[in-house]
Amino acid sequence: MATESVKYPQFINMDAEIKAKYLDPLVSDPNTIFFKQDLGEAYLMAGVYGFMFDLKKTTKKIANIRVFDRWQDQYKVLFRVIAAADKKYDFEVLLDGAKTLKIVEEYANGGAQRLYEDATLLNSSETLEKKIWGKIKAISSKTE
Repeated sequence: MATESVKYPQFINMDAEIKAKYLDPLVSDPNTIFFKQDLGEAYLMAGVYGFMFDLKKTTKKIANIRVFDRWQDQYKVLFRVIAAADKKYDFEVLLDGAKTLKIVEEYANGGAQRLYEDATLLNSSETLEKKIWGKIKAISSKTE
């Protein structure tokens, strides 16, 4: 499937209240691994958390996170993996960029609080980093 022909919305979104309450503090708190990092990285990890813990929430009021085209390719791949896994590996969902991003958006909304709690409650950012990468490896192993 040539993903270049798939049309994606311009922006990746999430719920404005969830963003303000959980993601914005993650990138501004010097005690988290997301301090001074790009908001998009926290968003992506919130999506991974939402997927791994089956936490989904719909968006009530939209907050734009980033223009889709500015995401690094490996992040775009992870979005597609999460969307395909959500649809039990029915890859037809990947032909609709809006549906793909909406699935990740709901998982990011659902996973943001748990990510925030883990990032602020764990004593070591290294511990959280290991936990996050373990979850990413678990997702990728489901696709193999």
